[in-house]
Amino acid sequence: MSGRRRLISFRLSDSEYEQLRNLCNSSGGGTLSDFVRSVLIAMLNGRDEWDKEVDSFLRELNQRSSDLQSLASRLNLLLRHAQFAQKRYSQPCPNPAAAAAGPRQSSSIQA
Repeated sequence: MSGRRRLISFRLSDSEYEQLRNLCNSSGGGTLSDFVRSVLIAMLNGRDEWDKEVDSFLRELNQRSSDLQSLASRLNLLLRHAQFAQKRYSQPCPNPAAAAAGPRQSSSIQA
C-alpha cells in the first residue's frame, strides 16, 4: 500500500452494489476495492479499458445487427416468391395440356 494514504468513501444502493459486485466477479474477481480503484485509475490515465470493451461489444453488436438485417431481407424475398408461387399455382389451370407443354413458341413464318 505504498503511497496510498487517502480514502474515498461513498454509499451505494443494494442494487448498485450488486451490479458492481457482479461486474467485479465477471472481470476476474479480486476485491471490490481493488476493482473500483483500477477502474478509476484507468479512467484518470485515459486508458479506460471499459470503453475499449464496450466499443468492441458495440462493433460486434452492429455486425450481428447487420447480419440479421441481411437475413431478414433474404427471408422477405423468399416469402414473396413463395406467396407469388402460391397465388400462381393454387388457381385451377384452364388448359392443363398447355400448362404442361410450357411457354408457347411464336411461330411466325415469313414468306
